[in-house]
Amino acid sequence: MARVLVGVDCSAVANRVLSWTAKFCSDVGVPATVVRCASPVRERPPGHVGRIEIGDDRSDVERALKLFRDHTVDYTVVIAHCDPRVALVENAENGRADLIVIGTQGEGQFLGLGGTASYLARHSPVPLAVIP
Repeated sequence: MARVLVGVDCSAVANRVLSWTAKFCSDVGVPATVVRCASPVRERPPGHVGRIEIGDDRSDVERALKLFRDHTVDYTVVIAHCDPRVALVENAENGRADLIVIGTQGEGQFLGLGGTASYLARHSPVPLAVIP
Protein backbone atom coordinates (compact mmCIF):
# COMPACT_ATOMS: atom_id res chain seq x y z
CA MET A 1 0.00 0.00 0.00
CA ALA A 2 1.42 3.35 -1.07
CA ARG A 3 -1.05 5.93 0.27
CA VAL A 4 -4.39 6.30 2.05
CA LEU A 5 -6.93 8.84 0.83
CA VAL A 6 -9.24 10.14 3.56
CA GLY A 7 -12.28 12.30 2.85
CA VAL A 8 -13.52 14.59 5.61
CA ASP A 9 -15.82 17.44 6.41
CA CYS A 10 -15.93 18.93 9.92
CA SER A 11 -18.56 16.63 11.42
CA ALA A 12 -18.06 14.55 14.57
CA VAL A 13 -17.74 11.48 12.34
CA ALA A 14 -14.86 13.14 10.47
CA ASN A 15 -12.87 13.41 13.70
CA ARG A 16 -13.28 9.64 14.26
CA VAL A 17 -12.30 9.00 10.63
CA LEU A 18 -9.12 11.07 11.00
CA SER A 19 -8.25 9.38 14.30
CA TRP A 20 -8.70 5.89 12.83
CA THR A 21 -6.77 6.80 9.68
CA ALA A 22 -3.85 8.36 11.56
CA LYS A 23 -3.42 5.19 13.65
CA PHE A 24 -3.85 2.91 10.63
CA CYS A 25 -1.29 4.85 8.58
CA SER A 26 1.13 4.83 11.49
CA ASP A 27 0.72 1.07 11.99
CA VAL A 28 1.13 0.30 8.27
CA GLY A 29 3.78 2.97 7.63
CA VAL A 30 2.09 4.80 4.77
CA PRO A 31 1.35 8.49 4.15
CA ALA A 32 -2.13 9.97 3.82
CA THR A 33 -3.84 12.51 1.63
CA VAL A 34 -6.61 14.31 3.49
CA VAL A 35 -9.30 15.63 1.16
CA ARG A 36 -11.27 18.41 2.85
CA CYS A 37 -14.56 18.22 1.04
CA ALA A 38 -17.16 20.92 0.50
CA SER A 39 -19.69 21.48 3.27
CA PRO A 40 -23.00 20.84 1.54
CA VAL A 41 -26.13 22.24 3.08
CA ARG A 42 -27.67 19.11 1.64
CA GLU A 43 -26.35 16.20 -0.42
CA ARG A 44 -26.13 16.89 -4.14
CA PRO A 45 -25.64 14.65 -7.15
CA PRO A 46 -21.95 14.39 -8.13
CA GLY A 47 -20.74 17.47 -9.94
CA HIS A 48 -19.28 20.92 -9.51
CA VAL A 49 -19.60 22.85 -6.26
CA GLY A 50 -19.26 26.56 -6.87
CA ARG A 51 -17.20 27.36 -3.80
CA ILE A 52 -16.01 25.91 -0.55
CA GLU A 53 -16.37 27.65 2.78
CA ILE A 54 -13.92 26.57 5.44
CA GLY A 55 -14.32 29.64 7.64
CA ASP A 56 -14.67 28.85 11.33
CA ASP A 57 -13.95 25.16 11.02
CA ARG A 58 -10.34 25.80 9.97
CA SER A 59 -9.26 25.36 13.62
CA ASP A 60 -11.22 22.07 13.82
CA VAL A 61 -9.35 20.80 10.77
CA GLU A 62 -6.01 21.83 12.29
CA ARG A 63 -6.82 20.07 15.58
CA ALA A 64 -7.81 16.94 13.69
CA LEU A 65 -4.65 16.98 11.56
CA LYS A 66 -2.59 17.15 14.74
CA LEU A 67 -3.43 13.44 15.03
CA PHE A 68 -1.26 12.75 11.97
CA ARG A 69 1.61 14.77 13.41
CA ASP A 70 1.26 13.00 16.78
CA HIS A 71 1.48 9.61 15.02
CA THR A 72 4.39 10.90 12.85
CA VAL A 73 2.42 10.19 9.68
CA ASP A 74 3.36 12.12 6.56
CA TYR A 75 0.23 13.75 5.13
CA THR A 76 -0.90 16.28 2.58
CA VAL A 77 -4.15 18.23 2.50
CA VAL A 78 -6.21 18.77 -0.65
CA ILE A 79 -9.15 21.18 -0.68
CA ALA A 80 -11.85 19.75 -2.96
CA HIS A 81 -13.50 22.31 -5.21
CA CYS A 82 -16.06 19.78 -6.39
CA ASP A 83 -18.46 17.28 -4.87
CA PRO A 84 -16.66 14.93 -2.42
CA ARG A 85 -17.71 11.88 -4.45
CA VAL A 86 -16.05 13.31 -7.53
CA ALA A 87 -12.91 14.43 -5.67
CA LEU A 88 -12.34 11.09 -3.97
CA VAL A 89 -12.92 8.95 -7.05
CA GLU A 90 -10.73 11.20 -9.23
CA ASN A 91 -7.87 11.15 -6.73
CA ALA A 92 -8.08 7.37 -6.40
CA GLU A 93 -8.32 6.86 -10.17
CA ASN A 94 -5.24 9.01 -10.70
CA GLY A 95 -3.24 6.49 -8.70
CA ARG A 96 -2.96 8.69 -5.66
CA ALA A 97 -4.37 6.11 -3.25
CA ASP A 98 -4.71 2.41 -2.55
CA LEU A 99 -7.47 2.84 0.04
CA ILE A 100 -10.21 5.43 0.63
CA VAL A 101 -11.38 6.07 4.19
CA ILE A 102 -14.60 7.99 4.91
CA GLY A 103 -17.31 8.16 7.57
CA THR A 104 -20.77 6.67 7.41
CA GLN A 105 -22.31 10.13 7.61
CA GLY A 106 -21.14 13.68 7.20
CA GLU A 107 -22.80 17.04 7.10
CA GLY A 108 -25.39 15.93 4.53
CA GLN A 109 -29.01 15.05 5.27
CA PHE A 110 -29.14 11.33 4.42
CA LEU A 111 -29.84 8.94 7.29
CA GLY A 112 -27.91 5.70 7.68
CA LEU A 113 -25.11 5.38 5.17
CA GLY A 114 -24.50 8.89 3.86
CA GLY A 115 -24.64 9.87 0.23
CA THR A 116 -20.87 9.90 -0.24
CA ALA A 117 -20.41 6.52 1.46
CA SER A 118 -23.27 4.99 -0.56
CA TYR A 119 -21.84 6.35 -3.79
CA LEU A 120 -18.30 5.17 -3.08
CA ALA A 121 -19.50 1.70 -2.06
CA ARG A 122 -20.65 1.36 -5.68
CA HIS A 123 -18.03 3.40 -7.57
CA SER A 124 -14.72 3.38 -5.70
CA PRO A 125 -11.86 2.11 -7.86
CA VAL A 126 -9.92 1.04 -4.74
CA PRO A 127 -10.88 -0.66 -1.45
CA LEU A 128 -13.07 1.45 0.83
CA ALA A 129 -13.07 1.67 4.63
CA VAL A 130 -16.21 3.25 6.11
CA ILE A 131 -15.91 4.35 9.75
CA PRO A 132 -19.11 4.62 11.86
